[in-house]
Amino acid sequence: MNQNNFDINYLPKDYSSKSSEIFEMFEIFIKSCNIIKNSVEVSFVSREEIKELNKKFRNKDIETNVLSFPKSVISRISNTCEGEIIICNDFVLKEAREQDKDPFHHLLHLFLHSLLHLIGFTHDNKNDAILMERKEIELLSKFGIADPYK
Repeated sequence: MNQNNFDINYLPKDYSSKSSEIFEMFEIFIKSCNIIKNSVEVSFVSREEIKELNKKFRNKDIETNVLSFPKSVISRISNTCEGEIIICNDFVLKEAREQDKDPFHHLLHLFLHSLLHLIGFTHDNKNDAILMERKEIELLSKFGIADPYK
């Protein structure tokens, strides 16, 4: 039996009219990566909350834009996508301003980046980073978003 579940919690008011676009990006990801089973929960949190989570789970006492928590340890790229994504929208907005990017496109990029982590993509070394960036660029282009690395 396939388990398919995608939930968004505490979506910022700025994006309430764009929830269908977030779901559409998720569908593009599911189809393009041949995902056969998914259970993903996305939650938006404050800067304080993401800093606390980053310290607790990654031993880094700093704010960050997004954290991904796969349901289980992944040793290779998988066609199962299960886990939790935590996004700090205030930090995402700050980054978008600093990088002169469309804030919603930046959010979608980070969301997609996190989904790729949930199926086993990493950027721990140069080759893995190149592979992950290429996949991000490919999937973002299907949504009409330009290469975020340029």
